[in-house]
Amino acid sequence: MTPAAIDENRVAVATIRQKSVFFDVRVEAQYRHIEVFDMSSPEKSLQITQYTKPKGDHYNPFVMDSGKYIGYHRCQSDHLQHGDDVPRQFNKLLSPHEDVGLFRVAGAFPAFSKDGSKLAFVDNEFKAMWLANSDGMRVVFETDGPNGIFSPVWNQKKDILYVCMGPSFKPNETLEIYAIPHVSSGARERRLLTKGKFNNAFPSTNPEGTKLIFRSTRDGGDKKYKNLYIMDAEVGEDAGEAERLTEGDWTDTHCQWSPNRDWIVFSSNRDRPADAPEHYHGLDPGYFAVYLMNASDSSVVRVLRSGYDFSGHVNHPVFSPDGEALW
Repeated sequence: MTPAAIDENRVAVATIRQKSVFFDVRVEAQYRHIEVFDMSSPEKSLQITQYTKPKGDHYNPFVMDSGKYIGYHRCQSDHLQHGDDVPRQFNKLLSPHEDVGLFRVAGAFPAFSKDGSKLAFVDNEFKAMWLANSDGMRVVFETDGPNGIFSPVWNQKKDILYVCMGPSFKPNETLEIYAIPHVSSGARERRLLTKGKFNNAFPSTNPEGTKLIFRSTRDGGDKKYKNLYIMDAEVGEDAGEAERLTEGDWTDTHCQWSPNRDWIVFSSNRDRPADAPEHYHGLDPGYFAVYLMNASDSSVVRVLRSGYDFSGHVNHPVFSPDGEALW
């Protein structure tokens, strides 16, 4: 994974030599390590981190000084015993730039509020949503059932946080969108916005904070195609059935409303070749591209295309804060 070219013959990659499942007590071969492959003898690699930290996970190799040095990120996973909980930490670190704040959070799916004063994130077990601000940290949403919590999103105008709850990467299972109103107050309210037990995810509000766009399988039939829909941003489908925004036998997903309200960006495999498979190991098979939709007339234009094969995943596009660029 994540290759970095050293020169015309050598490449550094992150590798996992032996498959594991989430609850395994891992052996050394099941950790992620950095190796160097030489294309003149690709059957034999030069192992790097297996010797420096055999029971640590290593990520994203990069090359410095014309290939003299290899850098990487390392997770201190060897400090945890099997079944340990990850400590809830929120630390402010020294930043190399005066105008950039640097924080370290023990969690996943970080999401800053629009004014930058609040940070929401999910714990490593996907069972609790935490909120961090100048007053400290607290849990604002949690579950003790089999489902997980993920993908927090802030309302662009109001003090509302949205989360998805259900099994991840399972398009045939029910996935619901919840709102946490008055989230800064610590009231720990929750409001179910979606109805019908479909696979709903990736909400985003308009700049006024009144409408919520999301993707859903509700009209996708047995093949669970996904299209985009709009509903009320505060009470969801209690205000009426969601309005369908796109229609087709494909996957439209990862949608976001622009800060200037004119555009909606999303990723889709609607232009995949006719002979492309419906799924690949139960997941979307690729062929994704990024599209812009005019929020007024729903016209769509493709703006970025990925590899036209299984590896084609241009996903999770977002607008810059001024709405002038896509990331």
